[in-house]
Amino acid sequence: MSERQKPSMWGRIVQGVARRLVTRSPEAATRIAALAPADEAVVIWRSRKLYDSGREAQALAILESANASHPSSNLLYQIGFYSERSGRVDEAIRAYSLAIDSGNDEARTYYRRGKCFLDNGDMDAARRDLRMAIARDPSDARAVRRMLQSLKSDMPDWQKMNILADVVESGAASLEVLRQAADSAFRMASWRFAYTLMRCCAERTDDVRRFVKAGISAFRAGKQHEAYECWRKAVELDKRSVVRSLGVGYLLQELGYWNDAASEYKKLLENSSLNIEVEHAYGFALGRQYRWLEAIPHLRIAAQEKPQELKYWYDLAFALERAGRYDEAAKSYKLSIDSNSPYAYRLYRMIACLKANGDYTAAAAAIPSPSRPEGRDGTRLEQSVEAMERDLQQGLMACDAVACRVVGQTALDSGYVDLAIRGFEAAIERTLKHDSSLHLRHAVALKRAGLAEASVESFIRSRLFGAPYGVDVQQYVKTKAERLSATYLEFCETYPVDSSIILYESNHGEAVTCSVRPVIEAIVTENEGDRYKHVVVINDRTRVPDSLLGRANVIFVVRESDLYLKYLAIAGRLISNNTFPPYFSRRESQQYLNMWHGTPIKTLGRDITSGQMDHRNASRNFLHVTHFALPNMFTADVLLTRYDVARIFRGSVAVTGSPRMDTTLGLDSERRNQIRAALGVAEGDKLLLFAPTWRGTLADKRVDVRELEDDLAVMNVPGVHVAFRGHPLMESGIGDLETDAVIVPPNIDTNELLGAIDILVSDYSSIAIDGMANGIPTILYVYDLEEYKKDRGLYIDPNELPARVVPNRSQLAASIAALRDKGEESCASEDKHEELWRHEDGHATERVIDFFLRNDQKDVTCEFGAQGGKEVLLFEGHFIPNGVTSSAVELNRYLVECGVGVTLGVEGAKIVPFEERAAIFKDVQQKVDYLPTVGAALRTPEETWLNTVFMTKNSLWSDEQWRILLHAYRREYRRRYGAARFDTAVCFEGYTRQWVLLIAAAPEYTRKVIYLHSDMVKERNERFPYLEGIFKAYHEFDSIVSVSESVHVANVTRLRVPPSDRQKYVVAENLVSPDHIIEQSREAVNDSCVDFLDRHTGYVYCCVGRLSVEKGQSILVSAFASAKRPGDGLVLVGDGPMKGDLEAQCLALGISDDVHFTGYQRNPYSYIGRCDGLCLTSQYEGLGIVVLEAMILGKEVLAVDIPGPRDIVMKSGGVVVARTASDIALGLAKLRDEKYACKFDYGGYLRKAQEKHLDALGINSVDMKQGSVW
Repeated sequence: MSERQKPSMWGRIVQGVARRLVTRSPEAATRIAALAPADEAVVIWRSRKLYDSGREAQALAILESANASHPSSNLLYQIGFYSERSGRVDEAIRAYSLAIDSGNDEARTYYRRGKCFLDNGDMDAARRDLRMAIARDPSDARAVRRMLQSLKSDMPDWQKMNILADVVESGAASLEVLRQAADSAFRMASWRFAYTLMRCCAERTDDVRRFVKAGISAFRAGKQHEAYECWRKAVELDKRSVVRSLGVGYLLQELGYWNDAASEYKKLLENSSLNIEVEHAYGFALGRQYRWLEAIPHLRIAAQEKPQELKYWYDLAFALERAGRYDEAAKSYKLSIDSNSPYAYRLYRMIACLKANGDYTAAAAAIPSPSRPEGRDGTRLEQSVEAMERDLQQGLMACDAVACRVVGQTALDSGYVDLAIRGFEAAIERTLKHDSSLHLRHAVALKRAGLAEASVESFIRSRLFGAPYGVDVQQYVKTKAERLSATYLEFCETYPVDSSIILYESNHGEAVTCSVRPVIEAIVTENEGDRYKHVVVINDRTRVPDSLLGRANVIFVVRESDLYLKYLAIAGRLISNNTFPPYFSRRESQQYLNMWHGTPIKTLGRDITSGQMDHRNASRNFLHVTHFALPNMFTADVLLTRYDVARIFRGSVAVTGSPRMDTTLGLDSERRNQIRAALGVAEGDKLLLFAPTWRGTLADKRVDVRELEDDLAVMNVPGVHVAFRGHPLMESGIGDLETDAVIVPPNIDTNELLGAIDILVSDYSSIAIDGMANGIPTILYVYDLEEYKKDRGLYIDPNELPARVVPNRSQLAASIAALRDKGEESCASEDKHEELWRHEDGHATERVIDFFLRNDQKDVTCEFGAQGGKEVLLFEGHFIPNGVTSSAVELNRYLVECGVGVTLGVEGAKIVPFEERAAIFKDVQQKVDYLPTVGAALRTPEETWLNTVFMTKNSLWSDEQWRILLHAYRREYRRRYGAARFDTAVCFEGYTRQWVLLIAAAPEYTRKVIYLHSDMVKERNERFPYLEGIFKAYHEFDSIVSVSESVHVANVTRLRVPPSDRQKYVVAENLVSPDHIIEQSREAVNDSCVDFLDRHTGYVYCCVGRLSVEKGQSILVSAFASAKRPGDGLVLVGDGPMKGDLEAQCLALGISDDVHFTGYQRNPYSYIGRCDGLCLTSQYEGLGIVVLEAMILGKEVLAVDIPGPRDIVMKSGGVVVARTASDIALGLAKLRDEKYACKFDYGGYLRKAQEKHLDALGINSVDMKQGSVW
C-alpha cells in the first residue's frame, strides 16, 4: 500500500475491527467498514472484499461513489483494475488514464494500462506504457515479458532494436530481452552492439551459435581479436568430431556464411600441412558460392588423395557439371556411384552429363533396366501381339493409364519393343501422378529399339526435378502451393511446347460445360480434330459428357495433378471460360483462348469493393490471353477496362456470340423431352428453373440454406414443376438443402437445361441474359436490389431488361402463376439491350473455332490494346501516409494529365486491411489502373534458395548467382504482367527488395527507373541494412533519380558511383499540386484544434509527419520549450509510436497545454494553413515535400540542415539550422521574431521538376498530350 493509501486513525480502527470480523461474519465486517466511508484505504479494502466474494458491481459502485466525492488516483487505479479483471478493457484503460493524469505515476499503473492496450491490439500504445513501467521499475519481469509480446513480427528491426536497447539500458535485461536485442542488432548490422549482446547471451548459456554470431559481429566491427576469441570458445564447446577437424569454418557454413567459412578453411590450409578434410571443405565452400573454377582443384585433390570417399568424387563431379565440363563430370560421377538402383541420383547425374556432352550412346548404355513385374501367381506376363494391340486400343479409348502400362510392360517382356514404346507413352500421357518407373521403362524400350537419343531423353524426364540445383529440393516444396508452383515450372523448363495438344478447362475442372463444351465437341468431331490430342480438365470422371467418351485422342486430367501441370505447361493451345491458377504463365509459343462465362449484370473486377482485390488472378490471366472470344462488346469492355488491362492487352478480341448459347438454341426436341423426363416433369406442367447468382465472396462461401428453402417453397405453384441449379460456388454449401424442388443433376448441362424449361427465375446472374436471349419468360427475383447495388454494384438495371422484376417473396408466386397461364415471352430483340444477344444465332461456336484455330479476324475489334501512347508501370509502395506516397500521387496525377497510361503494381494484403492506406489508395485508383499481385513467385528450388540468401545476407557471392536470381525475377515479371508491354517501369518507393529486383528485371525494351528519396547510405547505416543488397541492383536501372540536388550529391558520393555510370544518376524534385493544396487548406480543422488555436494568440508552429524517432519531434519539443513565449503553441500533425513518449516529454517540460496532438489527418493542409510557420526536424528526408506544401500556403519555414530540405529552404528564404535543440530553439525564435517570409516560385519550380521527371522516365512531348503546368 502506498503512502497515499494509508488510512486515518479512525480508518485504522475501523479497518482493524472489520478484519477481525471478516472470517466469522463478512456482513458484519462490511457494516463496520462502512463507518469510515470517506477513508480511501478503507474504501479500497471494502471493494476488495466485495470483489473477492463475487459482487463485482457493488465493488465498482462504492469505488466510483467514493471517487465522485473525493477524487483519487488510487481509487481510479482500483476501478481500472476491477474493470480489467471483469473483461471491460476499454473502461479499464479510461480509468488507468485518469489515474495517471491525476498523478499516479507508479510503474504498476503504466504496466496495467499497457497490458490493456496489448489485449486490445494497440501495440504502439502498449509499448509506450510498458517502457514507462520498466523505466520506473526495471525489476518488473511482467512488464518486460509484455514488452516482448508487443514487438510485432512485422516491426522494422531498427525500431525493435531501439526499443530493446532502451530496456537493456534500463537494467531490466532478462536473457530473453538480451537475445531479442542481440538478434535485432545482428539483423540491423549494428555490429558493435550485436557483438556485445551476442557475447553476453553466449556466455550466460554456453550457446555455440551465439558465440559464432558474436564472432561474426566482432569481425564485421573490425575487432578481429575478439572475433577469434568467440570462435575459439564456440569450437571448444562443440564436441562434434567434424568441428574439431574443420574448426570454426564448419560452424560458419552451418549458418550459411559460406564466404566466411571459405576464408577460415583457406587460413587452415595455409597454416598447416595437407589436410584432406579441410581441402574438401574449402572446395565445397567455394562451390556453394558458385565459384566453380576455384573449387574444382581443391575438390580434385581431396578426391584423388582419398578415393574411397565417394562423396568427394560426387562433389567434384557436381562442380565440374556446373562449370560445363561434362566429360570430366561424367567420369567423376561414375567414381562416386554408391548404388545399383536404377533410381540412384548419382547415376542419373552421370547420364545427364553424358547427354549434355552429346554422347547419347554412352548415356543410353548406362541406363539400367528396372526389375521385371510378375503376375499375381509369380509367373511372367505374356500375351499375343494381337491381344496386346486390342488392349492398348481399349486403354486409349477409356483413357486408362493402368491398362496402357500393362500393355507396355507385357510387350517389353515379350520383345515387342515398338508396342512397348507406344504402351508406355500412352501410360505416361494419362498417369495423373508423375511416375519415375514409367519413364524408366519407356527409356529401356527405346534403348532396345536402338533409339539412343530418345531413350536418354525419356530417362532424364524420369525425375521431376532433374537439374543440378545443389539444394535439397524437398526443403522447398513442403507446402502444396510450393509443390504446385515448382512442379509446373519444372515442366516449363524441361519440356517444349507441343502444338498438337489442346487443353480445355471450364469452371476450374468442376464440369465440362459453358462455352468450352460446344467448342471441344465441335473440334473433336471435325475432320481436323484428329490432328490434336485433346486434354480435358475434369475433376470427376463421372461428369464427362458421353460425346467425349471412347475417343483415343481425348485425355482426362484432374486439376492441379502432376499431369495437369504438365499439360498446362506444354499444350500449344489453351481454352478456358475462367482463369488458370496463379502459377500459370503462358509460354511464348502457347496460345490462350478465353471465353468468359457470361454477360455480366453485376459488377466485376475493380468495381467489386469487397474482399482484398479478389479480381487479381483474373487481371493477371487476361494479360496472358492471346484470344478473347466474347458474346458482345459490352462484355469485352467490362472485362478489359474493369480489370485494368484494356490499354496494355496485346491479344485479339473477337465478338463472336456465346458458343454455350448454340447449345440452347440448337437443342432438339428429343433431348428436350429426355431432360424434362429426367427431371420428372408431368405432361402439361411448366418447367421452372431457379438459378440464383452467388452472393458470397471467394473467401466466404456460406449459403443461407433456410432462406433458399423458403424461396423454393413459394415457387411450388400448381402446374409448375420447380428445378434448382445453384452457382458452382454454392455447391459445397447446400448439402443439407431440404426441398420438394428437383435438384438438377450434374449430368445435365446448364445450357441444355435452358432449352428445356418454360420459365426462368434468376436475379443478377448471367444465366438471365442467356434466358432472355432464348426468349424464355424470365423473372428477376431481386429481393435485395438496393442492398446489392450498394454492396456489389450493377452494370445493368434489372428494370431495363425484358423480364418481370419481383422485389419480394410475397409477389413471387403470383408472378410465376401469371407466366404459367399467359405463356408470356420476352421480347429480347426489341429491347434497349439488344446488343447483348445480337450475335446469338447458333453459329458462335463456328466463329470461335475459326478465330482461334484458323486465325480468322473478321469478328476482331481493335478497340483494345496499345493506342500509341506511353505506358508506365509504377510501384509506389503500400500507400503508407508519408511524403513518398504524397510525391507518388502527384506524379500519377501529372502523368495522367499528360496522356501517359499509368498502371500501378500493388499488393492488396498490404493496403486493404489498413484503414489509412486503403483510404489513400481509394482516391488514387480512381485516376489510374492497377494490377494486384497474386500467388507466389515462380521459382526453381535453387532460385528460392538464392532469393533467401539474398534476403537474409543482403548479398550473393558470385556473378553467376546474381544472374540466376535476376533470371528468376524476369520470369516473375512475365508471370505477373504476361504480354503487357510497358515503355517504362518505375520503382518509385525504392525500398522494397522484391519490387526493386522485379523492376530491375523488366524486359530490355523497358526503361527501368528507381527513385532515391534520401541519403541511401545513411538509411542503410541507421535503419535499413538490407539496402546494401538493393545497391547491387542499381546497375540494372537506366535512370536513378534523387529527389533533390543535395540528396543526389550525397548518393553519388557515398555510393561511390564510378564515372562511367554517373550519367544515369539524375535529379527530379518531388511534384506538388498547388491548386489541390490551396483548396484543401480551406477545410476546417477539428474542434479540439480550433480550441487550441483560440487559446494561443502568439506564434503557432506546425510540424507534420509520423510521430517516430527519425522525424525528430522530440528534439523539436525540447527546442520549443526553450524558445516559447506566452501565447505560443506547437501543433503536431500525425500519429505513430512516439506519441506517448512525446506526451510524457511535454508533461515533464511543463508545456502540455501548449502542444497539441492532432492524430493522423488525411488533410494536413488545413492545419498548416491555420498555423504561422512550419518546422521540419527530421534526421533525413529526400526533399521534405511538406516544406513545399507549406511554402505554397505562404508559410514561414524552418528546416534542419540535412540533404533535401536544405536546398529548397535556403533558396526560398527560410531558416536553416543545425540539428541540435539549442540551434533549433534559436531558429524558432528567429522565425517568430524576424518574420522570414519565404519567396517560393512554385510555378517555375513545377515546370522544371515536371520536365526532369519526364526526362528521367524517357517521355518526351511527342509521347504525350499537353499537360498542365503551373
